[in-house]
Amino acid sequence: MKKLIPLLFLLPAIFCSGQTYEAQTTIKAENIYELSIIRLYPDSFPNVSVIFQAKNRFGKPLWTLDKSEISVTENEKWCAVTGLKNISENKPLNIGLVFDHSGSMVDNPAQMPKGVETMQYDFFAGIPFPKNYTMAIDYAKEGVSGFLRETTGSSDSILFVGFSNTVDQVFPLTNNIKEIDAFVNRVLPAGSTAYYDALYLSIDLLSKNYSKAVVVALTDGQDNASAHTVREVIAFARQKKIGIYVIGLGNVDESPLKELSDSTGGFYYYTNNPETLKEIYLNIKAQIKSIYQLDYTSASLDFLETNRNIRFAFTNDTLQFSNNAAFYSLPEETRVYLQLQDEIRLRNRFIFGGLGVLLLGLGSFLVYKWKFGGSGGISLQKVFPNPFETELTVELEAPATAQHMELVVSDTKGVVVRTIPLAPGETSKSLSLGDLAEGVYLIQVVGDAGSSNTVKVVKK
Repeated sequence: MKKLIPLLFLLPAIFCSGQTYEAQTTIKAENIYELSIIRLYPDSFPNVSVIFQAKNRFGKPLWTLDKSEISVTENEKWCAVTGLKNISENKPLNIGLVFDHSGSMVDNPAQMPKGVETMQYDFFAGIPFPKNYTMAIDYAKEGVSGFLRETTGSSDSILFVGFSNTVDQVFPLTNNIKEIDAFVNRVLPAGSTAYYDALYLSIDLLSKNYSKAVVVALTDGQDNASAHTVREVIAFARQKKIGIYVIGLGNVDESPLKELSDSTGGFYYYTNNPETLKEIYLNIKAQIKSIYQLDYTSASLDFLETNRNIRFAFTNDTLQFSNNAAFYSLPEETRVYLQLQDEIRLRNRFIFGGLGVLLLGLGSFLVYKWKFGGSGGISLQKVFPNPFETELTVELEAPATAQHMELVVSDTKGVVVRTIPLAPGETSKSLSLGDLAEGVYLIQVVGDAGSSNTVKVVKK
């Protein structure tokens, strides 16, 4: 079985039953769907959007889900599902295939002769390989060919971008599968790894068309030749709304690869066996056509419920979800706003007359402006080094009136992992975060003068 690691926050399997019926139904394995939460958007709270995917134990995606078939609870309270749509099925899709053909794609760790570290010298010297030895690039080509065959007859178009020292093999966006397949099979291993440049070019070329686009990117090593950085690629992909599906093969630095997929709404896959690449490519082909957006309205406006646990369930007993739970935290601005609304409602109980209500409304508006800092609010100026290993330094600006502030460190799910108090007037702080797990974290300052901008950092 291949090793596939989608970069998703999946929790342990929890099986939920829907409404009960008199008829007894046998739940078969193919009717148990694994729910993969890709991203949560609570920014418009109490309206929350969830991007998710569902597939059964055999990898078959769930295609025809309707909002009447799914229910949502948040902190065990039923929520109104306001919308559900498949955001990828039956829509023309432009797919950028970013393909690593650097020299290291000669090597196949699963078939390496005993005592030999690399087969690159033999390849470039024209020395025949041992019998039954297959290069990693050949398995990758098989995977791409299978992917292309699955595209035949659809309205999708393919862009191919091959890279080594530079981005040197480009086949323009087309739905002529035979021509692009022949082009791919002529690509040979050579040179170093300009992975980020290839990604950046793919995003740029795909963004010039109107159809939704994604990038499927294979690499077997660490970038050592690009002019662009992973930060630039992520920012560009987010600006153009293009998801990146990353395949890491063998000796890769997984941290930036996971960050690429996680930050852009894609998936991350890893394998150390080139023979599984064909299966991974076919899996991705199914994945990018079975993604849903579910919208619901939270049933709780309690600002004390900062952490929210959402659960999905089918409303019939013929299907079940596993991995059906996820957590998110209310944005600090939302929590402060809800608290302010509670205070306003409490005051309104004791104020009578139109003038009293008018004055309270004016006062609340001023408090709101003060809370969220119109001008002269808190601002993060520098957060370095980024990426970091143990120590992180934060420099900020804050108005002189700010008396109570704290640094908040949270993960990409919104879960707060550290809070560090700041003294009045303190504009620089060194944080010891060596105990945190590797990954992406969000840094923000909150306090009585409002909230700062948010900065993403990477823990190596």
